Amino acid sequence: MALLALILCGCLPDQDKDIADCEAQAARFFPVAKTLDASAPGSRYIIECMAAKGYEFSVAPPDCDGQQPLSTQAACYMPDHWLAAFYERMRRYLKSI
Repeated sequence: MALLALILCGCLPDQDKDIADCEAQAARFFPVAKTLDASAPGSRYIIECMAAKGYEFSVAPPDCDGQQPLSTQAACYMPDHWLAAFYERMRRYLKSI
């Protein structure tokens, strides 16, 4: 069972890399725009870019910090696929203990 989990983890998306890619693209297309406000063009681009990569933007997770720009926090995105979402929840839980 553990071997199966390790194999499946290799197929799951890398959320930190995905958000870094989206941030880099947003900086290229919106070099002056700030991502502090979720309705700013750069923020909207990051949110839509992450949606295209299979993530849903949500401020509900407890580690999604309202003091920081929400669109640039990996904690504010959850995978759309049920297996990837389960893996992400387990990863966050294990990280918190």
